[in-house]
Amino acid sequence: MAQNIAQNIAQKEYSAGEDPLFHRHRQSVYSQHGEDGLLRYFFQEIGLKKGTFLEVGGHDGIFLSNCRQLFEKGWSGIFIEADKQLFQKLQENYRHAPSIQTFHAHVTTQAPYSLDSFVKKAQHTACHFLSLDIDSYDLALWKSLKRIRPVCVCIEYDIAIPFDTRHECPPSTPQERHPLRNAALSIYEWASSQHYSLVAATATNLLFIDNHHIKGTIQTLTYGQFLDYGVRHFRDFIERYAFNHDGRLIALYQDRAFLRNVIAVPGTPYYMAQPIPKGFLFPLFGHKTLLSRCQRFCAVFLNRLAIMTRPWLWRDFFLCKRDKKTTSSPINPMKTHKHPHHASSH
Repeated sequence: MAQNIAQNIAQKEYSAGEDPLFHRHRQSVYSQHGEDGLLRYFFQEIGLKKGTFLEVGGHDGIFLSNCRQLFEKGWSGIFIEADKQLFQKLQENYRHAPSIQTFHAHVTTQAPYSLDSFVKKAQHTACHFLSLDIDSYDLALWKSLKRIRPVCVCIEYDIAIPFDTRHECPPSTPQERHPLRNAALSIYEWASSQHYSLVAATATNLLFIDNHHIKGTIQTLTYGQFLDYGVRHFRDFIERYAFNHDGRLIALYQDRAFLRNVIAVPGTPYYMAQPIPKGFLFPLFGHKTLLSRCQRFCAVFLNRLAIMTRPWLWRDFFLCKRDKKTTSSPINPMKTHKHPHHASSH
């Protein structure tokens, strides 16, 4: 999905006045969505020819790497990769590069596997570029970094989370990976609170620069500009779902709403049926006939049976019933994560 989005964006042409996200500077030598060209432009404007980088989720150090081009320009840095086979390729690719240090580890927010721990091992006193791409708690890792303050940060966001929604992925183990990554809004709010400015966005990444290093023709972006960009360019590729007033799932796609009795699960080969069968909807609206009561009983019975035949759902079922008693809303606003900068207007 992300690749299709990137290809679509690349096919569009923008004039200078329509280029708030620096489309004309995008170029991929090794990176996925034009980050190589963006970084080259930003560092040129800042006046930084050489520096140090830290890439977390380094893969083999070449494929879709945001730092390989920097290495070829004389930068030094650190690659961290958790996958054993990929790390072996990473070591092979940089075995003759004394300016590069590689680490095989599942990075966490706590020592001895925190970013600060690896920065200390590498004896780095500065970081000019931080690239975070671990498909999970990237924001938590950025928050945990205290020993150095990166000049520029490239961090992955979850395109499946609506741009007006907050969510921060909690730290986890490889066996307990959280199903959602970080919302763009949560990343933006925290970065802003730390005096970083959004300077560009791609189909998967947000790029920030320390406010003290904003120079030249670099323009900073408000979240409203990014929100407008995302709505205009991503809506043709993302299908979202919402519950209707009668309990059925509605597909929201390309500014239209669709009601389907069989739903394709996005990004997978799976399908699922509507939670409430079409023939059982009428009893939910107060009909008191014997037939309607029988229909309602059968619908609820079949629904509960479908859950009880899957033991791994029992715990969530009873938790859901408990939450339903404590709030009239599917989501209890009192239980959401607290955001110290929630009051910020964007």
